[in-house]
Amino acid sequence: IEGKLSLLGNIGTAIGGLHARQTSQMDIEKDDAKIEGKLSLPGNIGTVHGGLHAGQTGQMDIKEDDAKIGGKISLHGNVGTVIGGLHAGQTSQIDIKKDEGKIEGNLSLPENIGTAVGGLHVGQTSQIDIKKGNVKIGGNLSLPGNI
Repeated sequence: IEGKLSLLGNIGTAIGGLHARQTSQMDIEKDDAKIEGKLSLPGNIGTVHGGLHAGQTGQMDIKEDDAKIGGKISLHGNVGTVIGGLHAGQTSQIDIKKDEGKIEGNLSLPENIGTAVGGLHVGQTSQIDIKKGNVKIGGNLSLPGNI
């Protein structure tokens, strides 16, 4: 992690689920993960295998890939990632798996962003699914609405 890292919410990492008094977790495993520049996560960010658990509001899971985030990334809402769909109390998810994911420049996600494999579930308003491909986002990306 190079540059400035700001984690305004609770950040935790656990394999197998959240533990007592833990509200979120971040799991980056089996990859070459590079975060350069400024990263701001004002909401709760969490990652878990098998779905969200009690008290968890969001999760981010980047695995088995070379994930590079360059420049500025701002996640003002709850961002979550899960394989198998949204669960109770989860408002959004981002799932990038088995790919090379690169985000360069400025990325702003002021609203809820959701991604699920297999369709929308109860309480899910939207989804973004990018899998088994080469994803590159260059320049400025602004998603002011629900995606």
